[in-house]
Amino acid sequence: LDRFVSEARTIGQLDHPHIVKVYDFVSHEGMWLIVMEYLGGGHIWEQFKRSGFRAAKACAVTLAVCAGLEVAHEAGILHRDIKPENIMFASDDTVRVCDFGIAKSVDRATRHTHIGEVVGTPTYMSPEQAMGDDLNAGSDVYSLGIVLYELLAGRLPFSEARSPTQQLIQHVSESPIPLAEAAPEVPAAIADVVMTALEK
Repeated sequence: LDRFVSEARTIGQLDHPHIVKVYDFVSHEGMWLIVMEYLGGGHIWEQFKRSGFRAAKACAVTLAVCAGLEVAHEAGILHRDIKPENIMFASDDTVRVCDFGIAKSVDRATRHTHIGEVVGTPTYMSPEQAMGDDLNAGSDVYSLGIVLYELLAGRLPFSEARSPTQQLIQHVSESPIPLAEAAPEVPAAIADVVMTALEK
């Protein structure tokens, strides 16, 4: 319940075209409800299955997510669970960052969270998040870099892992496969940006 209440308050204070809109937060007969906008366009993978996802759109979506995350970071909030299922589309195809359920407030003086539990999705988790270390905005950037790599290359930047634990180890200790190798058709300038986002 504490995390749920925190999510409602977190999203409620963020007003940006690329962050899901919250209309109300209510308690009714023992149920707690967050009333959010309806996102009829689904998430990235749903769109991909319906109509494909060209490289230009992948980059445009990433830039929109960056704009939303910048506002969150400026407000002292880290998302900590950027993944395709948390990047959704409104009915007019506007990108929205969703699910701030494990977001964490940032100490504005240090720009770091306090050391705490490891939470997030192993496939997209930054090395410092996998280690349970202090986080800053770079952690969300790393996760978004994984998403963009996957959209452009059609695969993840590491060899297939046998378990979530192995995925965490990969983020911490393995070098990603260069995007230029996994998807040679991607322009070098874009590949460089993606690989910079994935630096440990």
